[in-house]
Amino acid sequence: MYDRHFEGDWESLDQERAMFRAFALGVDAAFGNDHPTEYERLQRAHHRALIQIAFEEGESRAKEAIAERGLSPTDRAEFEPGDPEWAVWEELVADRETDSDAFEAVQVPRSQLDLPEALDRPSFLDRPSQRTDAITLPRFLRR
Repeated sequence: MYDRHFEGDWESLDQERAMFRAFALGVDAAFGNDHPTEYERLQRAHHRALIQIAFEEGESRAKEAIAERGLSPTDRAEFEPGDPEWAVWEELVADRETDSDAFEAVQVPRSQLDLPEALDRPSFLDRPSQRTDAITLPRFLRR
């Protein structure tokens, strides 16, 4: 299913597209179709942990949908429109690809040394401003 839906000759993908492809690979893996070279390529090109999480999420959602529909694992690698397996693929992958809000963009630090915003230096530790009125005595102390 993955080969039919996605082209494999990509040079570069943004993080969101790579995660969506990893999700689709996971859905296809739940049907018994493994694509180890494509999965490794995605992991080399992007954040390895995020690709792995997206793959596992796709696989678990597909297994849940397969179990809900009462489908049994088959040996067929290709499904046609009208097959119950095709409906699962359409629901999890094809319909989400056209939906621009299907996945929320995630900001990933480019370096292991980059810190998330929650660990930034608090603003109260910054140097005080250069305003002179901040250092003048209040009126009640000048008497």
